[in-house]
Amino acid sequence: MEWDTFWDTLLDEHKLRHKVIELDAVDTAKGHTTNTKEICRCIYDDYSSWRNECEKQRAALWEIIQTFQGVHLHTSRIKTLESLIDKVIRKRHEWLGDDNSKYAQINVENYKNIITDLAGLRIIINYRGHWQDIHDNLLKLFPILPSVSYEKNKLLSHIPGHNIQAELPKVYYAEGDDIEQYTIWGLIPNRHKMNYRSIHYTLSFQGVYIEIQVRTIYDEAWSDCDHNYVYKKDENKSHTALQQLSGILYPMILVNR
Repeated sequence: MEWDTFWDTLLDEHKLRHKVIELDAVDTAKGHTTNTKEICRCIYDDYSSWRNECEKQRAALWEIIQTFQGVHLHTSRIKTLESLIDKVIRKRHEWLGDDNSKYAQINVENYKNIITDLAGLRIIINYRGHWQDIHDNLLKLFPILPSVSYEKNKLLSHIPGHNIQAELPKVYYAEGDDIEQYTIWGLIPNRHKMNYRSIHYTLSFQGVYIEIQVRTIYDEAWSDCDHNYVYKKDENKSHTALQQLSGILYPMILVNR
């Protein structure tokens, strides 16, 4: 699709035009010489040519992971151009006015080191306890570097010839969950207000950051519905009611599953 057509369609269909106007107003007031459209155009052109390399490494990683015991199902994807540019705009707007935010400084030179889920794999397991086998295998192939402060660096740079955990693994949990089973394995706990449950890894693999999510069949089914009908429907007048209903129903399903 030709760039101008892509841009106008994206702004209209994703309801982003007002965000771009606000971003450009702030950038102009600060004397910045580039605007949101120019930043996104450069990222669009670069990612269009780089996606093939991203896809190559995603496929190579899956060839390794599919040998793991305990994997029931899997899905994987490379972020689309539409999804990437949407995220760039939304993240820049979310951190509007905060020049210290990495998203405020995002451009074609650094976006691959800021948006770390350009390539992603999702591993579905039958039962929650199976995550430990997946975790153990991932750390054997992608070790945590003991001599590096992850808290200070947060996202580690690629190390030529080495595949590593680029961030400390995280577990997203809901209120009332027993998280000790995760923290004793070194996972960083993050309570999620919408009861999202998943374990996330950010891997540095062959010079590409790849996000891996590990969750149960039940968590995957609920997350998929919640994402499509609640999270991505913030323009819906019933959004608040859907959020509340989601928070009520999910714990009930877990108790009765």
